[in-house]
Amino acid sequence: MRRQPHSSSSSQHLSMRIAIANWSNRHVGGLETYVANVSRALADAGHDVAFWHEGSAPSDRAPITFPPQVPLFDAGRDLDLSFESLHTWKPDILFVHGLVSPDTERKLIDQAPAVFFGHGYYGTCITGAKTHMFPVARPCDRVLAGRRQTAPRNARCARAERALRPGQTLSRRSPANARSRSSTSYGFFRNAS
Repeated sequence: MRRQPHSSSSSQHLSMRIAIANWSNRHVGGLETYVANVSRALADAGHDVAFWHEGSAPSDRAPITFPPQVPLFDAGRDLDLSFESLHTWKPDILFVHGLVSPDTERKLIDQAPAVFFGHGYYGTCITGAKTHMFPVARPCDRVLAGRRQTAPRNARCARAERALRPGQTLSRRSPANARSRSSTSYGFFRNAS
């Protein structure tokens, strides 16, 4: 049974315990600036905020700066301890911004109701990576509009898409397929890109 959001003694509105989750605690791109700004705004609005992250890469990038009252849960150091600590903290909701491991993502979203913020290519590319891997790895340059691509498709992608049933991905073990199994557990999806 989920507990009710707690009432903040410093204000008349209900505050929530919001855990923000991301794959890294370092600035890799614009997503991390977004996470830092949102965590600050939520804390300033009277909510309790925590940050859970999968790892600390790339090591040459600056860490995300959080308000001092924001607890940090580092799954890269000890995955089980990070889940135990988050469970003890008792979030009302999770704001998930993308993880590397689909298995870890599934365990994380079992902790509390979760909202997925799609900053990448989840659900828009057959592999989920928007990258061509043959003959060498290179970014896909197809323009995306809504749920369908508007530019001509790569022949390999087109053949793969024609061979699949709706909802099926390239491999049962592919990250995109594993992630799609997790996606049914989210209460809400938000495209934040």
